[in-house]
Amino acid sequence: MPNAREAALTQTVLERLGQCTAPRFKSVMAIDFDAWAAEAFVERMHLQPTERLLTVLPFFHINALFYSLGGALVAGAMLIATDLFSASRFWDLAAATGATQFNTLAAVGSLLCKRPRSEFNPAHRIRRCTAARSVRKWR
Repeated sequence: MPNAREAALTQTVLERLGQCTAPRFKSVMAIDFDAWAAEAFVERMHLQPTERLLTVLPFFHINALFYSLGGALVAGAMLIATDLFSASRFWDLAAATGATQFNTLAAVGSLLCKRPRSEFNPAHRIRRCTAARSVRKWR
């Protein structure tokens, strides 16, 4: 039977999706999640409790889990999550939710750049954006 400390160290299993390989799974201890990635992200981005972090990524993705969710928890900020990403409605969502920080992937940024300018909503309050870079060259 595990002791209280062992029971508190729950694990999260993350699936890494590759374009050329089968999915791989990695077990990450909760203490690593709290102490390293989220705290480093909050410090690097200077996140404050007044922030409203927006993510359009699913929570099985390490970026959404460690940086968006973890960042919001460590900073004491609000997390805004969507069920489904929509490039055509992104800027309206950002404006409606009052998001101040957006965490994404390079591919999402590329999709947003290709959208018509008429979809841009200047009422948004996003002041910071972080993105994991793509390993492929943008076309």
